[in-house]
Amino acid sequence: MLQQSALSWIIFVALCLSGPALFAQAPENDRADEAYSVSPYPMGNRPASARAAAFIRLFDTENVGNLRVYAARDGELDREYPFKGQAVPERFWDMLPEPYLSELQRRGGTAYAVYRIKGNRGEHYLLRLPTEKGEHTLVLFDLYGEQLGLINVLAYAYCGEKGCRQQDSFLTDLDGDTDLDILTKYAASPRAVPRSVVHLQQNDGGYETVMGWGTAIDLDAYNMRPVFW
Repeated sequence: MLQQSALSWIIFVALCLSGPALFAQAPENDRADEAYSVSPYPMGNRPASARAAAFIRLFDTENVGNLRVYAARDGELDREYPFKGQAVPERFWDMLPEPYLSELQRRGGTAYAVYRIKGNRGEHYLLRLPTEKGEHTLVLFDLYGEQLGLINVLAYAYCGEKGCRQQDSFLTDLDGDTDLDILTKYAASPRAVPRSVVHLQQNDGGYETVMGWGTAIDLDAYNMRPVFW
């Protein structure tokens, strides 16, 4: 009887000591959100919810200084292709804006989280997903709460009835203000001279589009990666 009372007392003390810790444990999603808050970005840039934090964690962080973004032709990717990314679970697909969500559902493909890239007022998110411009189109988005907003289509490569088309982009500082700008170069055939468009990042994180020839940028210093020719 004495041994039973002692055992009961030990169990009671153990429960008292462990109880607060058990009740203090946060749900998995809350812990994920809390862990993200230690990122180097301002507290005002925290994810809007635990779901948004879980989505953000799918992306690798890329400290961009000069990054050439290029698409692969339809089909299986080469082992060395740098923009494969991590498959985005279907429960996050509704965060995509139209027409990307409908295209993804119609084609029965998968979206891939590639990089999250620091901008002037927050992060940008690079995804690889199937579109009418190819299976491996690379698109840059902002995240507003739990909804993605389009910044720009960065790269694609596809062929159609009128030939093949390719677009590459370069993420770099183009005008000397240390902001991350975007240079896109487009070609429709091996004989066509690539067309260039410059997108300069503004203080508020948005982009102003200017024609490349209207700046002092040496566009010839940025070469597209040949996919079809």
